[in-house]
Amino acid sequence: MSDFGVYIHLPFCLSRCGYCDFSVVTDKDDSQSAYVSALENELEFWRERVIDAPISLYFGGGTPSRLRPEFWTRLIEKFADLFGLTPEMEISCEANPESASAEILSLWKDSGVNRISLGVQTFRPEHLSNLDRRHDPQEAIAAVERIREAGFDNWSLDLIYGLPGQTLDEWKADLKIALSLEPPHLSFYNLILHPGHPTTEKAEAAMTPNSEDIQSEMFLLACETLQSNGFEVYELSNAAKPGRACRHNLLYWRGGEWLGLGMSGSSFFWKSYFHNPKVWPIYLNAWESVPSDLPFKVKQASWEAQLLDFVMLRLRTSEGFMIAELEDLLGRNVGIDFRRLLLEMKNHGYTQSDEDRVALTPPGWLVHSEITSRILECLLRKEA
Repeated sequence: MSDFGVYIHLPFCLSRCGYCDFSVVTDKDDSQSAYVSALENELEFWRERVIDAPISLYFGGGTPSRLRPEFWTRLIEKFADLFGLTPEMEISCEANPESASAEILSLWKDSGVNRISLGVQTFRPEHLSNLDRRHDPQEAIAAVERIREAGFDNWSLDLIYGLPGQTLDEWKADLKIALSLEPPHLSFYNLILHPGHPTTEKAEAAMTPNSEDIQSEMFLLACETLQSNGFEVYELSNAAKPGRACRHNLLYWRGGEWLGLGMSGSSFFWKSYFHNPKVWPIYLNAWESVPSDLPFKVKQASWEAQLLDFVMLRLRTSEGFMIAELEDLLGRNVGIDFRRLLLEMKNHGYTQSDEDRVALTPPGWLVHSEITSRILECLLRKEA
């Protein structure tokens, strides 16, 4: 079978950040044992159906570092017993500065984790406060030192731009501080303001949401700054030093398969999509034992959905896609209209395409959705 990855969702948080739209719980620390039992049952279920071991294992959240050590050990040992852990496997853990203690990092390192993703978001105290983050800039820098001291040489910083009231100079300063810490990998995400969330309400009350023009400037500044400092912006929100791209996330963007375990986990496997329940008691009930079949609906990916995923996800990456791959999926040549569309986009500076490959430039990434829509419209019109 093709390469695949496993994502395990650990939803535990001390409090919900004001911008967070993920599936988290803030009052279930006393129920961690029950949650880990459900995860163990999921792992048992999939071990009976999947022969190969994954190439990557990613623990996200939530706040994985809030999982108590005894339950972490139980979970990682269960995974190792069922699938094995090898030095070649990328094993990532997300961490927050305030909970990435030396003890937790040492435990992770000893159990096989070889990559850390640290959620810094910003180095400005006022913006951290607006995001309802629980750490300050000094704690973030101290956490980086602890990561190094624990022996991790593969780690990432997460930053967010487009914060309410954030200026271009402040974003430039965030990038400068981040680069001074010499991360092998840096993720930079545009803040999405979800209706009804505290950060959104603060921005609306102060009338300080950033315009799309400023956010575009911030994005292009990040790409230029990172590239000039030896990073490859290998995906529209991720940059890495040579050899440090996140293998797990590349699986998503290259059309690989993955299993998403835990509350709200989503999967693409056997050319099908399926999703775990997002609600705590419903999830625990679904996996209270090892079922004979998946306890939720499975949606077979249609040809159109596979085409959408191929174009949309591949165009997120700097490598884009080979036209021959697209033609294999289509079962025909792309046609003259598609070639004309590529020439138009290249003339606008949106693509770095040649006769064999289509890839977007940073300005093209800014209109990624529009380009994806136009390509699909062209291809499906031709098909019709």
